[in-house]
Amino acid sequence: MSSNLRLRVSSAGVVESAQFSPPLLPDIQSCAAQAIYKTKLEETGLVTIPIEFSY
Repeated sequence: MSSNLRLRVSSAGVVESAQFSPPLLPDIQSCAAQAIYKTKLEETGLVTIPIEFSY
């Protein structure tokens, strides 16, 4: 399974919004959001991170 995580990051490096495309299961998105919104990034603006899941 693959998805892209699109982030909007403020000039201070704080994640303002996060969206998975295609969406993940609600429980997975909720769990990921806890980590995503605690993260401070060096890159600002719109950031896209490709996600690959395998099990």
